[in-house]
Amino acid sequence: MKNVYKVYNDCLKICLDLNIPVANSIYVKVNSRAKKRWGLCTLECEGEYTIEISDRLLMDEVSEEATFNTMIHELLHTCPDCMNHGKEWKHWANIINAN
Repeated sequence: MKNVYKVYNDCLKICLDLNIPVANSIYVKVNSRAKKRWGLCTLECEGEYTIEISDRLLMDEVSEEATFNTMIHELLHTCPDCMNHGKEWKHWANIINAN
């Protein structure tokens, strides 16, 4: 089973190296109840976010690429004006995809 905190830290480093403005205050937790989604980002209060990752995504049978893609997807939701999949979120996603 993959370590969610290692995945988070590796993905956070990728975002920071590309100067993507992810939030400073992010709590990460594993969700064992989610059956229809792999990840979720929630704005708790101004500047504080919770990222939930499905425990199924951390299984060894799931590719590291899928796990990393989901974590980065959720990290991008912590950027300013990116709680949806609008213009700003797509801008940062394009930078990730180009690298």
